[in-house]
Amino acid sequence: MTKKRRESFLILTLLVPVMEPKLFTQVSFLVYLFSFLNIAVFAYLFTMLLLSEKKISILFYLWITYRAYMLVVSLFNGKFEGLMQWGYLTLMISNCILVFERFRYSYCEIIKVIYFISNLLLLCNLIAIFLFPRGIIESSFYDVTAGDYYLLGIKTQFTTMMFPAIVTALFLSVEKNARNYIVVSAILCLANIFCKSISTAIVGFVLLLVLIFINYWKNIKYTGVFIILAWLICQVLFVFIKIQNFFADFFVEAFHKDASFSSRVYIWDAAISLLKNSDVLHLIFGHGLYKDDSFVPFSGSMWQPHNQFLSIIYSNGVIGLFLFCIIVWLCLRGAFRRRSYEMMVIVCFLSLLLSLTEVYFNVAVCWIPFICTYYYWQYRLLRVVR
Repeated sequence: MTKKRRESFLILTLLVPVMEPKLFTQVSFLVYLFSFLNIAVFAYLFTMLLLSEKKISILFYLWITYRAYMLVVSLFNGKFEGLMQWGYLTLMISNCILVFERFRYSYCEIIKVIYFISNLLLLCNLIAIFLFPRGIIESSFYDVTAGDYYLLGIKTQFTTMMFPAIVTALFLSVEKNARNYIVVSAILCLANIFCKSISTAIVGFVLLLVLIFINYWKNIKYTGVFIILAWLICQVLFVFIKIQNFFADFFVEAFHKDASFSSRVYIWDAAISLLKNSDVLHLIFGHGLYKDDSFVPFSGSMWQPHNQFLSIIYSNGVIGLFLFCIIVWLCLRGAFRRRSYEMMVIVCFLSLLLSLTEVYFNVAVCWIPFICTYYYWQYRLLRVVR
């Protein structure tokens, strides 16, 4: 085995625990196993970086600051039910960042490994759909198939694994001038999407094509500030002003859905009501962590807000939202006029836009496009130096 292959195998070994399939979170033995593996990976990577005496990037320290803030707020509010998930996500993203730090001279190899893992999982999930039409774990809620669990979780969670698959496929297709990467990923993603008729993912693919077309047509540069402002404006327009009501007929014709986004609007209204009834201190600092981000009372149960902005602002307050935006800006602040970089930024922008109707950023793989984009500057710098 060559040195390059040994390195790729080591990167693969270190990233597998970070990209854990959602199904594994439903099996106690696998939960403990992957928890142990992530702890072991962190111990190995952090020790190796300390021994090498290399400076760790500001992204790592900012991530730790953001997560530490969330922990302090939760402890002050007496919220302990979400601490296990907090620790797990904190560890997984830390490990992903440290992999890029440890193998800073092998950026393309890391991208290829992420591409391989994400597309392999999409393929396995597609096989599971055909083998288990009602899921590997069938929904116990009457006959609601939306709750059936496949390898990548329930059908709305399939989209999370598509983000790293598409971002790495676009990078490799442009950088290596090989279209087969994006062709394979597109086929796997679309097959998963249409087999389960995932409306959000369908909209996501249409938006992706539109954003790429605009980029090619006008060569628009999507900066970090522009993306954050666009995301915040979309939140105000759709969640608070309800601009989608003006296009109700379009949603019915195009997606066979009403303008409530499968009743998400009513959940948003319940979450907004909670915000209105919160005092100033809770609006500034947040209410703390909730298990599965479920803090919205709706239809006799507790629900996620099905919106990333509402999730952050209620749990972590204005300060938490500010820290989240700083991390996003830091990852997308590059000024590269390179097509491969611009494609990666577009995928990051897309994930933020789609978080209008889902809470994506409590899943580790949804952060991967941002981490890949952040370390692109190092990849370009090392290529120039060489």
